[in-house]
Amino acid sequence: EKEVRNLELLKLRFGESSLHYCEIMLKDLAESKRINTRIHEQTELPINVNFLILSGSFWPTLKEEKFKVPEKVQKAMDAYAAAFALHKANRKLEWRERFGVVDLTLELKDRTLDCRATSAQASVLMAFEDQECWSVEDLSKKIEMAPPLLQKRLGFWVNKGILKKGEDGMYGVVEIVSQDNKTSSHEATAIADEEEMDSTVAQASDREEEKLQTCWSFIVSMLT
Repeated sequence: EKEVRNLELLKLRFGESSLHYCEIMLKDLAESKRINTRIHEQTELPINVNFLILSGSFWPTLKEEKFKVPEKVQKAMDAYAAAFALHKANRKLEWRERFGVVDLTLELKDRTLDCRATSAQASVLMAFEDQECWSVEDLSKKIEMAPPLLQKRLGFWVNKGILKKGEDGMYGVVEIVSQDNKTSSHEATAIADEEEMDSTVAQASDREEEKLQTCWSFIVSMLT
């Protein structure tokens, strides 16, 4: 409601034509919520999934990264797409896999962990349900993910103590935490470097967000 109110104020100030795309984007969010609720009420999905449906022509171009999601996730996506087609016969969903967020409950031999990860990170970890150990090369082929990106996602789970890289280069699940499962100094250095890079990116993003918030506050103060 707040966003709609601010949009109406901006339309009064700058004209409706200038904010046509913004109006469609807000309508997309509201319509997406309604469709998502309706599909869940009328369709039995293999797993609990929720999707945000956007109009492709009116949103900024989103950088794509294709990879193969786990089979049970793909089945849920297919069932959701079929249900969507019944409501919107003239429209078709095109998936943007990399923008998903997944809440996972990991049940290991000595502990249970709740984790939130990106869809790419979750797809990497869920491959270990099918096979205990993976090399980067084999896992890259299985989930169709570029090795450099795959290694970054594997590093995420190594950093959390869920996966471990062996001396032979194979990755496996850390079922029981012990002294032998501590991250090697080489891995720790790589992870620290990645975290430092992520921190730098996050700081830059925070600065940009702060600038946008300042501009937005100035615009709202002009209109009210």
